[in-house]
Amino acid sequence: MDIGELRQLCAEYWNPIGVPMSNSKQQNSAFHRPLPEDEYDTYLVELLRMMKEGKSKYEILSYIDYVEKEYIMMESGKEKKNKFIDKLFSAWNNR
Repeated sequence: MDIGELRQLCAEYWNPIGVPMSNSKQQNSAFHRPLPEDEYDTYLVELLRMMKEGKSKYEILSYIDYVEKEYIMMESGKEKKNKFIDKLFSAWNNR
């Protein structure tokens, strides 16, 4: 898994700011203002590191909760985060 694949997962399943990213499938809106492709890269690079270290789903969820509360200051909701984490682990295990 590389940063591009992780960006796509983020765009589709997490994206706490809620604005379509440039590689998102939601680009048909007249008000579409894509985020820069690297909008979440600081956090995604850390997620990749955590996955390489074999961190658990709980540890990943804790990190995402921390990022949302301390940096983004928006919460995406537990269901959305859990779906993102499930997709992340599925993609990681199928690489």
